[in-house]
Amino acid sequence: MTSAADSDGLHLLVADSKNAYAWKTVTVLTEPQLPADTWIGNSCVMDDHHAAVVYAPRTFTNKPDLMMGGAFTAIVNLDDGTVTKLPFTASLAYFDPTCNPATHTAAFTALHDAQTRLVTVDTKGATIADTTAKGEITSAVPTGDGVIAAAGNRLVHVDRKGKTAKLAATQHAPYDIHVTSDGAVSLDRG
Repeated sequence: MTSAADSDGLHLLVADSKNAYAWKTVTVLTEPQLPADTWIGNSCVMDDHHAAVVYAPRTFTNKPDLMMGGAFTAIVNLDDGTVTKLPFTASLAYFDPTCNPATHTAAFTALHDAQTRLVTVDTKGATIADTTAKGEITSAVPTGDGVIAAAGNRLVHVDRKGKTAKLAATQHAPYDIHVTSDGAVSLDRG
């Protein structure tokens, strides 16, 4: 599965071995009431038959509130193109959404006022958990009892009631980037 964006919408494409891996468009996600020069979005695969998607007009990236929590959300059946639009919005950040194929779930995040809303859904689009955690939580991966995510220099577990527990931490950034005077770049473990 992959996606391609244009002014018609965010196209989700699949390629199947039984069809010699020829790409075909499963669906095109858009919101008809919104004009857009192009649509953008992110997706992940929940299982062999379902994808979770965030999508929005490209101009949403120019407004912080829309970028951090205004994108539309959907679950797409990759077999027949059925789209289940979800009743909440999420971030357009590169890490959103995230999927766990073992639990057939996806986690969506939205950042507002120093808090992060974390919504986990199943392949039918049913909400499994909807919590708010303090601070900026990113890269939230759904688990059986909440999410595992990044919070600054910490790896945290956020349960389904929003309680956050530190799992691990670094003293510095996990990797430090150094640029020498001659322009060479090195990546060092923090």
